[in-house]
Amino acid sequence: MVFEKASPRQDFLLISYRDMGFLINRSQFSASTTLDEVTPIKNAPPYLTGVFPYNKEKILLFDYDAYLQDTFHCRRLADSRLCILMGREDFSPERRPLIEKLLKHPSLSRDYLGLIISAQAEIIDIPLDELFLAPRNLRSYLGRRGVYGCRFPREDMIQHFIDFEITLINALRGGGK
Repeated sequence: MVFEKASPRQDFLLISYRDMGFLINRSQFSASTTLDEVTPIKNAPPYLTGVFPYNKEKILLFDYDAYLQDTFHCRRLADSRLCILMGREDFSPERRPLIEKLLKHPSLSRDYLGLIISAQAEIIDIPLDELFLAPRNLRSYLGRRGVYGCRFPREDMIQHFIDFEITLINALRGGGK
């Protein structure tokens, strides 16, 4: 009798669009919530679109949905959107100062940044052997942009394995595309 060793598994947030999806490691964010009462921000940097109340604090919003659509030229499946909350502790120590600088305004929460995503999102458990790393000659280039690899769940679908933190920091610095 031969036993196959099971591949290790990992929880991912899958954000789905018409022709592709994005996989984000579940450990990269703290919570999720619906978006109510968003107050727009005027003259803000790209993708910083507003603030919304959460647990008696004002959370700064980054429109990650718009960023993904602009960068990957994808289209949303539905109009509804959600908010993923990233706490300061969700960022690596070397990138945390940039987030703390962004959240230093006295009226904003100093603990959380909200990322607007498509409501077509779910937590899925994937065997790690289904992920394909970027080709060796592109790995460094794509990795600096937060794209590590992909998965092909069916013939007509690609799901990009991306890093929330790196893509967010690149977008905030204006180098996201």
